[in-house]
Amino acid sequence: MTFLTDLGETTSVWEYLFENRGTVQPFTFTPNNSKGKQINGSLNVEAASLGGEAGATSTSEVEFSLVGEPTISAITP
Repeated sequence: MTFLTDLGETTSVWEYLFENRGTVQPFTFTPNNSKGKQINGSLNVEAASLGGEAGATSTSEVEFSLVGEPTISAITP
């Protein structure tokens, strides 16, 4: 996953990943609402990268490993 580094924001993804690194968390991924499907599973949380070039928009990258097999289901409201 690549995202804009949001260190210091009220609901910072970067800080959530840092504070929860090493834990297993559930996830839901909805690639396209119009198709009515989502992917559910659990993943190992890893801390994201931090850094970049001065004056550039800072992005962070992270890769997660799955715990068990994900499932595909209908989107739940």
